[in-house]
Amino acid sequence: MTASLSLAESRLNGSASTNTLPTIQPIQVRDRVHPEAHMLFWQYRGAATIIASGKPIGLCAKQALWLPAGVHHDIEVDADSVLLRIFFGAKHLAIAPEMASPHIFHVDQELAGNLMGLVQSGDSLLQSSRGLDQYVLDQLSMQLRTLPWPESPAAKEIAQMLNDDPGDPRTLHQLAASVHASPRTIERAFLTETDETFQEWRMQSRIARAKQLIADGLAIDAVALRVGYSTASAFGRAFKKRTGLSPSGYFNEHVENYSRN
Repeated sequence: MTASLSLAESRLNGSASTNTLPTIQPIQVRDRVHPEAHMLFWQYRGAATIIASGKPIGLCAKQALWLPAGVHHDIEVDADSVLLRIFFGAKHLAIAPEMASPHIFHVDQELAGNLMGLVQSGDSLLQSSRGLDQYVLDQLSMQLRTLPWPESPAAKEIAQMLNDDPGDPRTLHQLAASVHASPRTIERAFLTETDETFQEWRMQSRIARAKQLIADGLAIDAVALRVGYSTASAFGRAFKKRTGLSPSGYFNEHVENYSRN
């Protein structure tokens, strides 16, 4: 079952006859945890901060934060902000390995419509959430497997090269030269068109491919070489820094568990 709750409750300042919008006071909720349900915090308006396992995560409008079941969190909603939370029953819904840790998502028009359907189904009898909750989870996990790509031709060509071969050893300067562009142009294109620096995009691409290869059962040494690391230990450090788990830990805790469900 899915439910929703607006964490920002309005309080009127002044008389009801004014034409100004009511002021929504800031709200703080401390030490929350939901062992039986995953949660999606949808920042519908304004801004908020979710402190998940001691780590502050800022949200602005058109963003949503996924928290898997059992994560302790605090909630701080700014003034004049509306934060919606949507529950996903952990016992009845399957989540992909990518969804086993917190993630921020961009809420586009299609996702917003689906989330509003879940909000409505939790608050009224007008719409059933039958199948929609699992569909939303599948769409979110698909987003995690797909990096945003640059649109500029030169930067897009480089992204394709790295997608085809994440272990490509060439530097930014060498890759830029191969498409007859300056490194500065490529770096700017990645930053403005994907919201990631070139190096960060490259790292995320490598980690995403590594997750796929680990799920396919490839040996860790082979995965390391495939995604551009000369040693399994260097790959393991990079993988753990990005995911919080060692490559073998990722397989044991997520891939195996997900395959059993």
